[in-house]
Amino acid sequence: MVTNWPEPPRHRLRVCVLCRIHPFTWIHHYVAALRQRCEVITLGPALTPDDLAAMDRAHLAHAVTPPDVDSTIGDIDELSGLLPPGWRPDLILVIQSGLGSIAGVERAETPSAYISVDTWHDLAELLYARHYNFVFATQKSAIPLLEATGSSCVHWLPLACDPQVHGPAHGEERFDFAFVGSCKRGLHDERIRRIETLGSGFSVAVGDALSQEDMRGAYAEARAAFNSSLSGEVNMRVFETLCMRKPLLTDRGDGDNGLLDLFEDGVHLLTYQDGTLLERAKTLCDDPAMRERLAAAGRQEVLARHTYLHRIDSLLATVAPYVRPRDSDMPKNGARAPGLHALLPAGARTVVDWGMALGASKVALRRRGVERLIGVAICEADAKRRAASYDEVRQAAQDGPWSEPVDVLVFRSLPALSEEGTDALRRAHALLRSGGTLITALRNLECESRDGSMNEDAVLCWVRSTGFAVLSIGPVLADPDAAAESVLIARKQNLTIRQAARRMYAAHPLPHISLEEIEARIPPDL
Repeated sequence: MVTNWPEPPRHRLRVCVLCRIHPFTWIHHYVAALRQRCEVITLGPALTPDDLAAMDRAHLAHAVTPPDVDSTIGDIDELSGLLPPGWRPDLILVIQSGLGSIAGVERAETPSAYISVDTWHDLAELLYARHYNFVFATQKSAIPLLEATGSSCVHWLPLACDPQVHGPAHGEERFDFAFVGSCKRGLHDERIRRIETLGSGFSVAVGDALSQEDMRGAYAEARAAFNSSLSGEVNMRVFETLCMRKPLLTDRGDGDNGLLDLFEDGVHLLTYQDGTLLERAKTLCDDPAMRERLAAAGRQEVLARHTYLHRIDSLLATVAPYVRPRDSDMPKNGARAPGLHALLPAGARTVVDWGMALGASKVALRRRGVERLIGVAICEADAKRRAASYDEVRQAAQDGPWSEPVDVLVFRSLPALSEEGTDALRRAHALLRSGGTLITALRNLECESRDGSMNEDAVLCWVRSTGFAVLSIGPVLADPDAAAESVLIARKQNLTIRQAARRMYAAHPLPHISLEEIEARIPPDL
């Protein structure tokens, strides 16, 4: 662990990146781009020799850079004790890297973001991502599933290239095509089949587990780069080979994968479908002028729009309006100010305060990015007394449609496991947008256990039955010792994890595992 920390510049955003740093995947590139814009501390368990051996990357041990803080983290409350004294992050950023779940992220005072890369073949991503204020999915097709299973503020952030690493690949072109990537039987069977088909008419160089320098050298020896996705996704290889100034022949993939939103077929790259692979390969090989045109236009396009610095700038532009000044009114000891308003997630624009007991006015919440605060009055007296604190006040019994999407709904208090509480949860589900957040104190009534604590398992089942994904059930902020109430934070979901698994598998069947095997791994209540 690093102990001597330099004095940071005060004007730069402080970002704590939680991940396992793999120098041969996307993580290294995101971190390098972040360091150009922000003051960054990386935290996570360092890769071990056993980790590298399991990934068939033992020969790349020299490329491994340890994190700034070598530590595991299972709960966000542990973070302040792992960071240098006085260093408080403005943003917590988690990058998919096998880190696992981190408890309590949804209660953190610091805005949080999650980058999900391989959402399409890792169901755990749907569970992890929904705890964060902002979710950035590299695959466009994953966005609807993330939103439907409870993720909030989901944005498309495609993969990219790093010009410092993926420079032009020039050399003696001894092959027609080159492909660098995994080709494991049982997992990449379609990719292997395509490479074999291509090899029936053209010379193809194939490499795997190469360093960045060796990868560029492999493409330098080919007239064109070849790409085959694993399951229709837009992978790193697309951006990296274009940045190397190689004409690229890539599969078109799914219609919703976004490839043709990013690049123009025949201008920046050349696409194929299985029935046209050899025909398109011949077109490319027989036309040197086309190869040169594609190589030049492809590199120009990725340098102009698709570097990791572009991606980080986009991410920061999304979250920056919700980053609070470091001299804000948060308690210096890290504890939250009392009141449910302290749990409002960053990114919320429209908040409904049902019962008008949120504890913060529209003016105070403007500083946290809330654009519209709507109070729902239980009685007329409340409406008159506190009307000035809200942009609009409605009566609880008032009928009529809500024209705006609701990001957060706060109930003053709900009786747990009761018919009244069930009706309120269903009302909340109807008002919230997909991925919207429910925050409420739960009153303990007849459901008390002998020791007076909340029957958490029963509450979990009860809340989930009304269409919510439970993020956490914890103590009341204003009175941590109150045994009669607990605070529930949940997200609206329109699909269960099991339903999402079926949809994912229907769109992207995986050759190495059946749908039945996937469903067997999902707990019955998810």
